[in-house]
Amino acid sequence: MLVKLIKRYTTRGLRSTLQNAATEFRVNLAHRNGKRRVNAYRGVKGLRIHFGCGSTIKPEWINVDLDPHADVKLDLREPLPFEDGSAAFIYSEHFLEHLSYPDEAVRWTSECARVLQEGGIFSVGVPDAEWPIRAYAGDPEYAGWFDYVRSVYPEGKTKTRMELINHSFRQWAEHKMAYDFETLAQLLSTAGLGNVRRREWTKGLDSEKSRFSLNADGSKCTTLYAEATKPTAGV
Repeated sequence: MLVKLIKRYTTRGLRSTLQNAATEFRVNLAHRNGKRRVNAYRGVKGLRIHFGCGSTIKPEWINVDLDPHADVKLDLREPLPFEDGSAAFIYSEHFLEHLSYPDEAVRWTSECARVLQEGGIFSVGVPDAEWPIRAYAGDPEYAGWFDYVRSVYPEGKTKTRMELINHSFRQWAEHKMAYDFETLAQLLSTAGLGNVRRREWTKGLDSEKSRFSLNADGSKCTTLYAEATKPTAGV
């Protein structure tokens, strides 16, 4: 009865807004609790932090996300509660593209740069936008990309090539930005990180599910990986 009344007297837009507000309220509570948990790391140096971990938990790392599996639940759109220069290594895989660009992306990467110690490493992986673009343009070297995406998402939500392109860039509105290396490098440099370089998929660091490559030697991976270093003061 209540559901029928709500539908009768409210628009879809209002119901969606109320649902989003309820979600954000739960996120706010989780973030406040997560900030208290981070207090356990006050004064600790050399932290290894895995941001946007989802259900992929790295042993001996601080795994941060809103996912139930995370060690610490934080809203990564907010300032990070970690101390300046407390981390030796910050890692993220398939998370950055979920932040709006440039505002949220610049804020988060800048916060990561603040948390890193001098000489610390920032390592990130995002979907490589070059793949769908070159595949759609008919580049034979990337022709297998469409079959790959269909095999990963076989539920029928993506059928045409343009639907597959949109899925890669937007993932049903979950993705906020598509990156190539030029754009990713610019973002990291803007955040104050230096020596930005592209790297290959690395066993023991990156997840197996992000390894897919059309090349036998694995040299062309559908995930774009980059590393950067926090500069040493005065250098």
